[in-house]
Amino acid sequence: MAASFINFLRTLRTNVFGGSELSGRKATGFNLPGMPGSDSDTSYYCPCCETESPDFLNWNEEYKGVICPVCDSRPRHRLFWLFASEFRLFHPHYGSILHLAPEPMLKPLMRLTPDVQYVTGDLHLPAMDVRMDLTKAPFPDQSFDVILCCHVLEVVNDDSAALREIQRILKPGGWAWIQVWVEQSNLATLEDPAATSPGDRLRLYGHETCSRLYGHDYGKRVEASGLTFHAFPYAHDRIGPRMANRYRVEPETQLFFATRGQSKIDALMARQ
Repeated sequence: MAASFINFLRTLRTNVFGGSELSGRKATGFNLPGMPGSDSDTSYYCPCCETESPDFLNWNEEYKGVICPVCDSRPRHRLFWLFASEFRLFHPHYGSILHLAPEPMLKPLMRLTPDVQYVTGDLHLPAMDVRMDLTKAPFPDQSFDVILCCHVLEVVNDDSAALREIQRILKPGGWAWIQVWVEQSNLATLEDPAATSPGDRLRLYGHETCSRLYGHDYGKRVEASGLTFHAFPYAHDRIGPRMANRYRVEPETQLFFATRGQSKIDALMARQ
């Protein structure tokens, strides 16, 4: 893609969407067949910022064409946006949402619940509402209806403690999006407490900040905390390969959720 077009898109992101915050966006529900430009095979569409682009940006030499040039979304963000919008996950009666390591392109989803108490939290990111360690969450029991926790559990030192805290601070009937990378060739999670250097972690887990590489036992690890685990093959079951390519999402990627008691996620899973 020409450098001038990339610069145009980045200018659009800054001038129209208010930088990476997408401050002018209003999230709306939609039906997948009616997406803008859904009949095109020559360009890509980002549902997070409702932008059509002739190409997406590369993450690295192996992971190409996956980053939206306008809102910086990755495949996991676009897949969750599609799922949350189609099934209207954020209904207006939610009282509180905790967004961990918050992704700016997902914040417009919160505007579907205008009176919600929306709290951001992270241990290192600037401008958070709460500076927090997820293994010792500074909230009372049953504080949140929804917790968004995408690619956080791989990084914390003690994911069992973090999951117990998610269970503790979720309200009964609440749900959490707990997306992680699962290595399909690993039956069990790879975790070596002796791997503390960035080089060792890069070699073992594929990223210098990760503390583990999850395997097929991820669901059992989640349920050991008292939560109910759900894996939804949304791209495969609801989008299909052609539209997955349009949105630049992997067709085999599953969305991972944890619930406390009967939640909207449980009801959706029961219908599948």
